[in-house]
Amino acid sequence: MLCEPKSSVLGTMQTLLPKEGVSCRYLLHLVRSLRLGEGFTGSTIPHIYFKDYSKRLVLCPSLVKQERLVGRLEAIELLESQGARCLSLLDDLVKSRFVEMFGDGSSFCQLPLSACVSAIDSGKSPKCAPGPRRGTKPGVLKLSGISSGVYLEHENKALPSEDSFVAAKEVIDGDILLARKNTPELVGRSVLVHKTAGRIMFPDIVFRMHPNDDVEGAYLSHLLGGPYFDKVRSLAHGSAKSMSNIPKSELARLCVPVPPLALQREFAAFAAEVGKSRVVVQQQVLKYNDVKASSEVAIIRRGELA
Repeated sequence: MLCEPKSSVLGTMQTLLPKEGVSCRYLLHLVRSLRLGEGFTGSTIPHIYFKDYSKRLVLCPSLVKQERLVGRLEAIELLESQGARCLSLLDDLVKSRFVEMFGDGSSFCQLPLSACVSAIDSGKSPKCAPGPRRGTKPGVLKLSGISSGVYLEHENKALPSEDSFVAAKEVIDGDILLARKNTPELVGRSVLVHKTAGRIMFPDIVFRMHPNDDVEGAYLSHLLGGPYFDKVRSLAHGSAKSMSNIPKSELARLCVPVPPLALQREFAAFAAEVGKSRVVVQQQVLKYNDVKASSEVAIIRRGELA
């Protein structure tokens, strides 16, 4: 990140100060292009050392060219941020419609969560390769794949072999995935899996639920991730502040409102229509992200944009 003057940084961070003739903004993109996270050491707490990556040879064009490169990269970042803003507005639209239709849920039948889903399953976390899977090879979903409230299947780690894949723990369409263990701010985050390419397992720190026939997945997912998120998160406990854990038994007993199925389906249809727009915008954001990443790599290799 690019810090403002007089910023303070934690002991686990490193500060790079550009020398004369090097733009601070150019240095930011230059360092990003090095992909330093791919060369970490340590299994428990990965770390990198300046003494190692400081020896990397990089291109350093004139200040004029640096500013020109940075200007084009920041133009891409602006489009990316505008797309992210649009995604946020679409999410707010669905949330407001949910509240409009169901309110606080007190006027509807209250049932324990266990009565609304076929089961609450825990996943499995076998040893994985450091990078994501390739193609349709098997992989394991990372917590970042559900932490945003949207199912991001590309956030995964590759399994070392076909034998490591457990079919019973495969993510399928219609699943609701909920983080049973995470930081206090993110524990309890949940997503509805609308579509999956398959061959992705959910990890042991995630619960998997599949709604019963009289419960619409879109309704239950938005309930748990929206109005009831604080209630779900309040179930978590543990001695470590870094990672909180939600017991399966307590989650199963959580009482949730269950409106008539027709009303649930009406909301699901509205959310699906908004979701179509969201997919289009999300694809654009990912495209901008890919363009920026490839351009940053081009800087380190050729000193120019791709």
